[in-house]
Amino acid sequence: FRTFLKNKYGSIVAGWRALDLDGNGRLSFQEFCIACRKMGYHGNLKLLWNELDANNNGFVSVGEIDPKVAKTVGTFKLELMYHYGDMLSAWQKGLDVNGTGRIEEREVKECCDRLGLSLNSKELFDMLRGSPCGLGLTLAEFDPDAHRRFMTSDFTGILSKANTDFIDQVEGIGEAIPWPADVLAHRSKVEGSQMVSKKALWRQEVMRRELSEIEADRDEITKFRQGLDSVDGFKKALVKRFGSIFGAWRNALDVHDTGRISFHEFCQVMTRLSLGGDVQGLWHQLDVQDNGFIELVDLDPETDLLLSEFREKCNEHYGNMLLAWVKGMDRNGNGSVDEKQFVRVCKDVGFVGLDVTDGGRPADGSAGGDEAGTASERPTPAQRLFRLLKPEAGRTWMTLKDFDVAANNALCRGDFRMLTEADVSYRKNEEKSGPSKLEMSFHERMEASYFYQMVRSVRESQKEEFNKSTRSALPPELGDGPKEEFTD
Repeated sequence: FRTFLKNKYGSIVAGWRALDLDGNGRLSFQEFCIACRKMGYHGNLKLLWNELDANNNGFVSVGEIDPKVAKTVGTFKLELMYHYGDMLSAWQKGLDVNGTGRIEEREVKECCDRLGLSLNSKELFDMLRGSPCGLGLTLAEFDPDAHRRFMTSDFTGILSKANTDFIDQVEGIGEAIPWPADVLAHRSKVEGSQMVSKKALWRQEVMRRELSEIEADRDEITKFRQGLDSVDGFKKALVKRFGSIFGAWRNALDVHDTGRISFHEFCQVMTRLSLGGDVQGLWHQLDVQDNGFIELVDLDPETDLLLSEFREKCNEHYGNMLLAWVKGMDRNGNGSVDEKQFVRVCKDVGFVGLDVTDGGRPADGSAGGDEAGTASERPTPAQRLFRLLKPEAGRTWMTLKDFDVAANNALCRGDFRMLTEADVSYRKNEEKSGPSKLEMSFHERMEASYFYQMVRSVRESQKEEFNKSTRSALPPELGDGPKEEFTD
């Protein structure tokens, strides 16, 4: 019979789980017959029962089926209960310490060493697991009661019986060997309770957890609001909400992409984000120059320096940010750029990443080194900038809108020279080449007007290289497509 259980279920413990369906730790003759027929055992059940029930008490336990398995597993579980309090805590803190949901023989051996048990870890693991070719031992296989507590969040076992799985098979338990504290406390609180039902105890436990969670949330909100009176607390709030200060600047603060926000806009943002505190005092701490506006440099000087240098290099190399995207970044015209392409363009334009903490000197690990595909402990400035520009941390690519909002707006208008985005804040400080309007003649001023510049921009957009980059024209071999012919 033991051989049948091992061949069918992989171990005596797994076979006993299939026999003891109600989990009370013992089988009556009727339960034994039903379980054996259900699992496909067709031997002489009455003769087998007489051999197993040696003490003639009318019940069969796992210790009567295989005394060695019952003693080994029971001793191991008893020490776990002594050391960790209950079986669920023992699983989480003693066995599955890495949180994978499964344990292997190595983890069982490490647990035995910590407990000081001189058990054969390989033999113990083979007794516990259900199949020799499995991926490890799960909590449901190790202890069904602990698994039930975990799945129902009944961590103290109020709605369950005292967990004595295999522990009651240890010789001398309850006499020379004391019961674990969790079993005694469980019996006195739950099973010995006459006035209060289990459901009432469970409701009390749920209410206690909810009150503790509410109190913890209230304390966290209080600490959070207290920290908003300082610049550091405000920055931590933005990072917690948006992942980075630049993400908060683009998605919540500077939503119109003007490069700066006024005090009125700042108050609206604080209200929209439900951030309290001394708003006016925080504004005065941010607006150091007292010019009525705050910019990205006031919140994150390092990111602002990276963006300023990157935009300057792109403008020098390509003329503007839209041309940098069309000619440099998105050469194949698919509308997106990954990290490898972005780092390559940074290398082409000469972007090195200045360090604001080192007086504007190049930071360590510039973009001129390895590309994005090479793993390194510290990302290069180009890689950091790419991860700042993409809106979601899980995405591996970014679009033109992520790259530069003004360039995306100009592309929608067909303005490849970005004439309509000349009022963007970071373009205002660019040095303008050529003579001033006072030095121009009438015809020169007319040619420099917005209308003539737009005409030239449209002509530039109709050139072959732009048609190829933006996929606005069909290949020559396709022509105008098939023509429909009509017959009289």
